[in-house]
Order: sequence, then C-alpha cells, then structure tokens
Amino acid sequence: MATGDDSTEPSATRTPPVRVIAASVALVAVAVVAFFLVFRFVEAERERDLVDWQVRMGIIADGRTAEIEKWLAAQFDHLGGLSQNASLQIYLMALGEPADKEEQKAEETYLRNLLIVSAENFGFAAREGESEVRANVAKVGRSGIALADMKGRPVVAIRGMPPLTGRLAQFLRTAPRAERAMLDLYRGPTGTPTLAFAVPVFAVHGDRVASEQIGFVLGVKEVAGELYPLLKQIGNPSQTAETLLVRGAGAVIEYLSPLADGTAPLGLKLSADTPDLAAASAMASPGVFALRRDYANKAVLVTSRALTLAPWTLVYKVDRAEALADSDNRLRRLTIVLSLIVAAVAAALIAAWRYGTSRRAEQLTRQYRATAEDLDKRQRFLQILTDKQPSPIFTITGKGVFGFANVALARVAGIPAEDIVGKTMDKVLGPHYAKRYEAAIRKVVNDATPVTELYRIQEEDDERVFQAEHIPIRNLEDTENIALVIEEDITLAVKERERRERTLHQVVRTLVSVADGRDDNAAGHSTRSATVARWTADQMELDLEEAEAVELAASLMNVGKLLIPREVLNKPGALSDEEIELVQGCMDRTGELLSNIEFDGPVIDIIAESRERWDGSGRPQGLAGEEIGVGARIVAVANAFVAMTSARAYRGGQDVESAIEGLLASVGKDFDRRAVVALIHFFENAGGRDKWQELVNSIADDGLD
Repeated sequence: MATGDDSTEPSATRTPPVRVIAASVALVAVAVVAFFLVFRFVEAERERDLVDWQVRMGIIADGRTAEIEKWLAAQFDHLGGLSQNASLQIYLMALGEPADKEEQKAEETYLRNLLIVSAENFGFAAREGESEVRANVAKVGRSGIALADMKGRPVVAIRGMPPLTGRLAQFLRTAPRAERAMLDLYRGPTGTPTLAFAVPVFAVHGDRVASEQIGFVLGVKEVAGELYPLLKQIGNPSQTAETLLVRGAGAVIEYLSPLADGTAPLGLKLSADTPDLAAASAMASPGVFALRRDYANKAVLVTSRALTLAPWTLVYKVDRAEALADSDNRLRRLTIVLSLIVAAVAAALIAAWRYGTSRRAEQLTRQYRATAEDLDKRQRFLQILTDKQPSPIFTITGKGVFGFANVALARVAGIPAEDIVGKTMDKVLGPHYAKRYEAAIRKVVNDATPVTELYRIQEEDDERVFQAEHIPIRNLEDTENIALVIEEDITLAVKERERRERTLHQVVRTLVSVADGRDDNAAGHSTRSATVARWTADQMELDLEEAEAVELAASLMNVGKLLIPREVLNKPGALSDEEIELVQGCMDRTGELLSNIEFDGPVIDIIAESRERWDGSGRPQGLAGEEIGVGARIVAVANAFVAMTSARAYRGGQDVESAIEGLLASVGKDFDRRAVVALIHFFENAGGRDKWQELVNSIADDGLD
C-alpha cells in the first residue's frame, strides 16, 4: 500500500550505509583488540618489573639478614671465648671453699680486669661520658659483663654493669642450662634498646652438659649504635627503601628498629590483623614477596627473612609508586595515544555518515572511499609500529605455530611476513633456530611467566649475542597462552663493554707503570699494594664489585707521583718541609687526575680517602673513624704494609712479622683495627705468607724490583 511505501522511504534515508556500519564494527573490534594487547603488554612489563624488584630486594634482604646474624653470632662468640678461660672456670668452681683472702682478692682483680678488657674490645663497656649524671643522682648501670653463679648471683662484674635484679635475674633463672641464651630487645634503664647475652660456664675438663655447668658469663649492651646501622644497604639507589626489624608480641607486631617517619626503636605497635599490613604478611610467611601496605598505610612492595639467632623478622620494603612508576607511565601514554586514534577514526566515520545523508552522490562516493582508506590505515597501525622496529617480533603458540610476525623476522626467514603466519617455527627458521626457543616458549605458555634469555651464536670467525624477551599473552581464540617474543641483537653493546673494560685495564697498567717507574725505590709497589688490598677485602667479605674497586684504587693511589719532580722522589736523604708538603699535595691530587675516567664502583672515593687516618690526622679532609669508607681503610693498611716490607735507599725492607707489629702499633691512630686484623688473619690462617712470597718473587722475576 501507498502508506507503507511512504513510511519506509524516510527511514531508509536516515539509516547509515552498510559500509559505515561495517567500518564502525571493525573500528570497535580493532579498538578492543588494541586496548587488550596494550594492557597485556603493559601488564607483562609490570610483571617483569616485579620480578626484577623481587630479585633486587631479595639480594638486599639476604645481605642485611646475614649481617645481623653475623653480628649476633659474634656477641655469643665473644662471651663464649671468655667462658672457656681456665682461670675463670677454676675461680667459679672454688666458690664457697675456704681460701686465702689475699689470693682470692688477687683472683677477683684478675677476673675483673679480664672482663674489663673483654668488654672494651667487644663493645660491652659503656663509652666515656654515657653514664655521667648529676652528683646527687645515682649512676645507672647500662652495659657491661658479669660472672654469675648457677643461682644467678653476681660473682664478678665490671663497673657500669646493670644489677642482676628484676628482668636480668629472671632471665638467668629461666635460661636453658648448657645452652646460649639471649634476652630479647628491651628498653634499658635510659630507654635505649638493649640486649643481654648469656653463655654457660662449665667445669674445667668437664663435658658441656647441664650437670657440668657452674655459672654464666652475662653480657649486657646498648645496641642502637651497632645493630641498626647493619640495616642500611650501602649504595642503594632507591629513595623509599626501608629495612625494619619486627617481632610478634601476642596479638600485636612490635617495630624494633627506628622508622623513616622518625618513630624511635620499640616505639610502634600495630595489631597483627591490620588489613594488608606488610609486617604481618612478612612474619606469617618469611621470604614472601608481595604488594601490601606499610605502617604509614602506603602501598609498598615487601619481602622478608626470618632470623635464626633471634625471634625477629627482617622486613625490606619499597614504595609501590617508585617501583612501578615506569609501568604506570607507559600504560598511561599508550592509553592516551590509542584513545586519540580511536576518537579520530570515530570522528571520521560520523562525518562520513553525515555526508551519506546528502544527495550529492559524487561527494558521498569520495567520502566513503577516503573513510575506507583511513580505516584501513588505522587497522594497519599496530602492524606498522612493530614493522618499524629493527628487532624480530612475533607471537607463537605452545605448538610452535606463528600467529604474528613483523618485517624484521621476515627478513631473517627470507619470506614475506604474511606467509609466516600459520606455519611452524622449524619450517620457517629451521630446526636449529627453533630449538633454542623451545624451552623458554614452553615455560611461558605453561606457567605464564616472562622469560629473558641470552644466546651466543658463533658465526664463522665472529660471535654474536642476542637477547630474547618471552612475554606470556592470553590467546583470544583459545584458552592457552601464547608467547610474544622480542629478539634484539646486543652484540655491539656487549663487545663495546668488553672493549671498554680492556681499555680501562690497559690505561691502569700504563699509569701504574709510569708512576712507579719514576720512583727508583717504589718499583712494583702499586702492584703489591693492589694484591694485598684485594686479599684483605676478601677476608672482610666485601662484595665482588666493592672488592674489585678496592684493588683498582690501591693500584692507582700513587698516580699523583706523576706530578712530583723525579729529583724529589729519588732524593737519598730526608726531605725538607717544603718538599714534604709538595709530595703530600701532589698525592692528594691523585683523585683529581683520575676524575674523568669512568670506573665501575667507588674507585675515586676510595683513592680520595686513602690518606685519611683513623684518629682524624690524615689528609685531605681530616676524616676520622667510620667517616672513612671501608675501602679506603683497607687501601691505607695495604699501602703501609707494602711500604714497610719494601727496601728504600736509606733502609732495608722489614719482614712480615715486623711489618705486622708496626701496623698493630698504629691501630686506633692511623688504621682501622678490623682491616689490620683481616690482613693478619690472611697471613696466619689462609696461607698468606706463601702467597706473599710468591708475589714478591713474581715481581722480582718481572724486573720490577
């Protein structure tokens, strides 16, 4: 009927053309796929970042835990050495038996002096000025060492030792027999974090069983100055990283260490059931790596380690905002770019639809064609992005079938990219090429775990190095994962790094040779100093990078000789004050001469501080004690040892024993005790004397002496 025909015509006029509808559907599909791929890619990047953080944080947590365990063990070992002193054992056994008063007084004096020396050496004695109070106020014992009988009564104690009452008395009464025990961290008389350690004393020649125990060696010390610095990781670049010690106290978690917000040690307790509390998760599952909230309710990445010698848990955390900043920014940028692209295409389609309602057929046809071409360009956008990359990028299923390939991979395969899709890897690239990816792809597909692999391939007379990133992606057409693989040729970067390392070592050898060659009395000095410094660093268990930096700094510390006139260097007699100042000033400039060389590790800092002295009398800044880096302290000891054992125009070289005595005489004035003890330990217990003689002989054979 006419009415029906009339009503249909306007509706048809307003309906968008089929091509516009199809393009809109395609746009939506492409947008959904693009957003999905972007989010999956960013999530994969974030997962990889999390794995990197987990590894880095785990290394730091392991290192700090080992340092604290080592420190706790050292406290027991110090007191354990005392407990095995025969005079101390005999004196405790003789308690209650008739004895000459003068003889008993002499034994008490001997034991008290023994305890005083041990307390000063092991850090159990209060430092000067710590116990000073007003004249009308009794002094409070804070730290010390005491001997106690089996009933916990004091036998001998040093001055400053807290009385064995209250908490300490209860500790001794309940301490397990024939075992070492520790009174957990508490606030001492002055509110300072304090620990007490008890070691059993057994009868002379008796077995180490409860029936043979005759008393205790009890050590009490305020530990803030020794324990909490061990929580800090030297060289940690993270701005928000924090290492904490916590323990359970009933239904609460107590924070034992100082916090970044200024809270004092033992100053914060939180309920263990606080939602997502990082410390609670760390204590419940030591070794966990998770995203939680810290005591300040900030989102953090956290890992933990349980200590074996104390009922504590070490918690290491980094703010999530810092750790995942790159991933968040990447997602934000990609989302904005894709949104703009989709919006632009949508605007073009709307414009095409509006033009479709007009009667200008020619304009309508042109607009449809332009819109179709524009849509086709947008659909190829993601393909173009990957084709612009120089590295092969492809997706592959667990069965080894390609789902996508960019132009770079097509060049490797020698066939067009579109012909790769749907074929297996062994057919496209060959069985040998496919085999090197097999294990990584299987792990990605089965475990949904990102994998990074390095491949070294020998090609005729050249070796090439490739790095392949395998990222798990959920297959849109199946339930199993597929692997997104990005392979990059890093041969040039690896070779450049190796070349730079070779060049650096050649420069070092040249500088050392020239510097030592100008001094007739110091040939081979730098080589010996570097070797001795490395021995000492290894004995002190420095990490590999810091130990190598110490060795390199020791070999370069005398480069300043290049600025000293040869006649001054080789002057047979004593130098004048002006000549001494000239020599010292030139040696102080060693770090300045090397400042433009890029080293791995703190080489320049070590050189700059190597002429400082423990008591602050050194050059150039007058640093003292712990202000001097441990590497510089090691180099100073090594340099002095080599100088004392080397012959000069005006004297002969000392033997090893004499040089060691000289170092010990200067401990606390020129040198750090720990560095000197480490070198002595090397010579006495690690075959150091034979190695030293081999070093001297090898340098002499090379004509350097």
